[in-house]
Order: sequence, then C-alpha cells, then structure tokens
Amino acid sequence: MNARLLATPLVATTLLLSTLGCAKKDDATPASTSNTGSYKLNGRTVNCQARTYFKSYASNSGGPGTDVLSVILTTNPQPAAGKEEFAINFEKASTQPTTAYRPTTIHLVDSDYPQGLPMRNDLTTLSTTSSSVSGTFAATGTNTPGTSITAGVFTDVSL
Repeated sequence: MNARLLATPLVATTLLLSTLGCAKKDDATPASTSNTGSYKLNGRTVNCQARTYFKSYASNSGGPGTDVLSVILTTNPQPAAGKEEFAINFEKASTQPTTAYRPTTIHLVDSDYPQGLPMRNDLTTLSTTSSSVSGTFAATGTNTPGTSITAGVFTDVSL
C-alpha cells in the first residue's frame, strides 16, 4: 500500500514534467521584416510591401551622370477603392558614394490621385548596405496641405 501511495505522486510529477516540452516556446524566430514598410496616411496606418528601382543616367555635358534610386511602398492588402502606392526618389551623382543620396521627389498614388499627388519632404532618412536600403520618412501634400504622411519606415528593401 505504501509503495502505491509513493508511486502516485512520482507518476504525476513525471507526467507534469513531460508536458513542459509541449509548451509554447517564447524564443521562436520573429517574422522577417525585410522588404516591408509602413506609414500613417492622415492618421490611418498603412502596411506595405517595399521594393526598389535603380536607374543610372549618363550626363549630356560630359560630367558625372546621375543615379536614381526609387523606393516604392505598395499597400498590402490593397484597399477596395483601388491601387495605393507611395514612392520616394533619391538622387546622387554617379561618382558619389551611396551616402550622397538625397530625396528629390515623393508621390502618393491612390484612387483619389491616380497620376500621383506630389508630396513635400518633411523628413527623410536613408541608410544603405551593399544589398539593401532602410529609412524613415514624413511628407505633406504640396497641393493638399491636409494630406499628411507620418511615421513612415521601410526596412531592408533589397536592391
């Protein structure tokens, strides 16, 4: 009888310890944030897939050409009203390092502005590696002062 009473807590402890291996792990690898972005459009959070486009233009005057790097953020999922994208164009002289990129044009394309709404750069940062770009941005509509983009970010967008 004493052996049976001793065995019951031992079996219960063994079963409890064996179920700990089934518990949810907190050290799971987080989802990748590469090629993503987000911003707030007039206070509405917009999540995006991000991509880049690069074009190098030769100079007509014999000087250095111009490198143009575009970061395009496509709303994901797309709104029912239609296409929504946000684009920032950066330029630098072809002979300059990537740290010389400066924002030149910013546009919002959506169902209200299918040809693109020009935006004024309020704040844009860009950091580059050999294979990707990341940055932050904020902008205001040039023709529509009530349109604002805040808290913009794009992360590890492949070149």
